[in-house]
Amino acid sequence: MKLMILALLLGGGIAAADVDHGPARRPQLRQLILERFDRNGDGRLEPRERRQAARALRKMARRLARQDRRQARLGKVIQKYDLNHDGNVDAGEMPPAVGRRLRHLDRNGDGWVDPQEMPR
Repeated sequence: MKLMILALLLGGGIAAADVDHGPARRPQLRQLILERFDRNGDGRLEPRERRQAARALRKMARRLARQDRRQARLGKVIQKYDLNHDGNVDAGEMPPAVGRRLRHLDRNGDGWVDPQEMPR
């Protein structure tokens, strides 16, 4: 049961990397889990290894969730200030104070904040 939970958690992390994690991928998931967390190399996860794996996978899930929330917030900022709906925000599309606060996001210095310039 615990191994299945690990597989589901790891499946979520792999899904973020655009990997199909359907039923045909279960043996591959199991192998990935073993390669990453089987410290003694016996081909199975001992209780201590399972605890370490669960801890690491929970941490990864929290990090991915934080990234998703951050990207959603930044997407809302772009959506709010992108008045001409071209997917970019330039200085003329937002109040000057907001423009000054967001200037650091314009990494290439072209005067636009593109989705690619948003932090990940």
